[in-house]
Amino acid sequence: MIWNISKKCLSKFGLTGGKDVAETTRKIIKLIIGHELAISLNWSGRNNKNGLEPMANIVKLIHGSVRRNPITKNATDMEMNHVIMNWLRNASDRAGGRLRRAEEKEAGNNE
Repeated sequence: MIWNISKKCLSKFGLTGGKDVAETTRKIIKLIIGHELAISLNWSGRNNKNGLEPMANIVKLIHGSVRRNPITKNATDMEMNHVIMNWLRNASDRAGGRLRRAEEKEAGNNE
């Protein structure tokens, strides 16, 4: 049962295109991990966040899906992991996070 779900996910996410490993990996992560979840994760699970690295099935799903793309079929785990780490690190800046923090800082300076 679980294997069937994994195969279906690999097939679906594997259709995601990209010009290189980084772009393909980012597109697939975005499909799998929503913004709210992303800001609660980091790679290792430090600083009161959950770690993605220990979630081996999700990491394998991302790796396998990236390798379904003919352009990125030879991607290494290290390449993809580096992209995943950066994507998680910058999660709080997406969806207006950086702008919101800048506005809060500016409001604090004007008081």
